[in-house]
Amino acid sequence: MFFIRLALIFLLQISFPVLAYSASSGVRWDFTSSIESWTVRDSNTHLTHSSDNGGQLNVYMYGSDPAIVSPDISMDADSNEIIRAYIWTYCPDLNAQLYFKRSGSSSTYSGDSISLSSGPSGGTYEFDMSSNSNWYGTITQIRIDPAGSCGSTETYGYAAFKWIESDDVVPVIAPTLVSPIDGETVSSSDSTVTLEWNQVSGAVGYELWVDGIEVLVGSGSTTSKSATLGYGPHQWKARAQNSSGDYGSWSSSESFTLSESALSPPTLVSPIDGETVSSSDSTVTLEWNQVSGAAGYELWVDGLEVLVKSGNTTSNLAT
Repeated sequence: MFFIRLALIFLLQISFPVLAYSASSGVRWDFTSSIESWTVRDSNTHLTHSSDNGGQLNVYMYGSDPAIVSPDISMDADSNEIIRAYIWTYCPDLNAQLYFKRSGSSSTYSGDSISLSSGPSGGTYEFDMSSNSNWYGTITQIRIDPAGSCGSTETYGYAAFKWIESDDVVPVIAPTLVSPIDGETVSSSDSTVTLEWNQVSGAVGYELWVDGIEVLVGSGSTTSKSATLGYGPHQWKARAQNSSGDYGSWSSSESFTLSESALSPPTLVSPIDGETVSSSDSTVTLEWNQVSGAAGYELWVDGLEVLVKSGNTTSNLAT
């Protein structure tokens, strides 16, 4: 009688498709990690970046007419009549005025002027350009001129920006991760796991971060993604993208463990049930049924191991 034991072999891979996005006419600069290519007009102003308040652009005013200048843009004026900024101020009488350039003209035009009253606690301000007769066509650059009389030390007399954006940019909140979360263990026979999160209003896509690998999802209504990973512990997080191509805040990071689930054992087909097999050359063909997901089989015949390196093979000639 022959006794047969079968083990199942798996192949692992990491595979993440990356999709591209196109930007709309809105603009947004988030100063969380850098100054986002903003510059100064002249030596009357000095820019630095710091990690304070989660990351900010610091503007120091050394002269009588300080100014900070955006990188070149291509923004439709009609759909972006409001320019917003989150600003901390360390001067009680600080004001700011917006200036801009547009396509087809070499002139610099003046825009709305605002009073910065929120102080060091910070606040959102709006430059309203809806009634400005020169705000039309394609805006190619904006400039913000802060002005005050508080000096220029690092602890007093400067402004700090968290972000600057136009009103065509729809802010998006961080998604909530649904599954897997809380360190749970997920069993899989093919080393895949489905990542799930809640839908975010205004999102046109999402970016997932899985063990340091970026995964882009090009649909705002999609709330799950199948990922192929190795067995073991993993971490992931997600953030939403708006119609201008800008991302919101990251969700909290969650962890989980992917474990290998056991496949069903194959059913032996022949020889079985103590049957007698006649052979003229002392060979016998061992047969079993195919197991879905198997990459190979291990046979055990009278204490001898026989490896079959194909999941599609369901027989083996034994002597």
